[in-house]
Amino acid sequence: MGNGPFVLKSWRENDVIEVVKSPTYWDADKVKLNGINFYSIESYDTTERAFRAGQLHKTEFVPLDKIPFYRRTEPEVLQIAPYLAVYFYILNVTHKPLDDPKVRLALNLAVDRESLVRNVLRGGEQAATGFIPPGFSEYPVARRIAYDPVRARQLLAEAGYPDGHGFPKLNIFMNTSEHHRMIAEAIQQMWRQELNIDIGLENQEWKVYLDTLNKKQFDIGRRGWVGIPDPAFFLKIWTAGNANNSSGWTNARYDALLTEADHTGDLDRRITLLHQAEDVLLSESVMIPIFWYTSIHLVHPSVTGWYPNVVDDHPYKFVDLKSPEELSDLKLLQEPE
Repeated sequence: MGNGPFVLKSWRENDVIEVVKSPTYWDADKVKLNGINFYSIESYDTTERAFRAGQLHKTEFVPLDKIPFYRRTEPEVLQIAPYLAVYFYILNVTHKPLDDPKVRLALNLAVDRESLVRNVLRGGEQAATGFIPPGFSEYPVARRIAYDPVRARQLLAEAGYPDGHGFPKLNIFMNTSEHHRMIAEAIQQMWRQELNIDIGLENQEWKVYLDTLNKKQFDIGRRGWVGIPDPAFFLKIWTAGNANNSSGWTNARYDALLTEADHTGDLDRRITLLHQAEDVLLSESVMIPIFWYTSIHLVHPSVTGWYPNVVDDHPYKFVDLKSPEELSDLKLLQEPE
């Protein structure tokens, strides 16, 4: 049930959701599309092949190894834009040795984020130096996290694991995805090279993975957080009792700063309080911020009314498709004489 521009026609689980234009929508005259099919395709590679075969007008993601190809050969269909989201690893502080802030900070400092975004991701992502992503004009990004393997090794030694000796076996848990595995393998190699520790990888189906996080049956877990235009929305997931805080970490001062920020009417004071809260969060190394996202899609040239934006929100009411004739005319205009 709904009152939007489209209504549900059919839903075949793990296959396709079909919606059609609603005849009772209040602004139906301005809705251009007759219907939309949303296909459930788990593999990024399968999605990309379907796009190339003309079976999709838009993809939700692009395989990492295909981004350079599209940049080089078909930049007109590759749409990359800043995205208000952060990719990070959550650390379970109830598991040893992750209960030690020195160990958590050592893991943080041993991640070469610049190398990761440049050599693995290649989609215009930014190495995360804090938790809250860029995109807030009134909130400059934090610059607390940097690649420092020398300091990382020193911290690990201070925690009782010189050159990684005696460090217990931990696992990175992730939901099944080629994308997540490639990132995890790169970080796994960084930790092996810089800290001489062996971290395993374990992937699970989405529902199982969420249950693993909720029950705190993990060591290191892959997470992402997509925000709204308010930095507090990112910080509140780490407060005590928040359903998204699977780390087991709580901090009374952190919670108090966010509560005070909620109750002040002074914008400058609010921003100061939020920065202080983020400083507390980063100093405790409860998570490992890895990169700030970009939205990356393949969009067919026939699609109109689809515009990049930081929340990657695209109301289908305004989306349309060029006719084959219009598309042919466009191709003729682009061809050199």
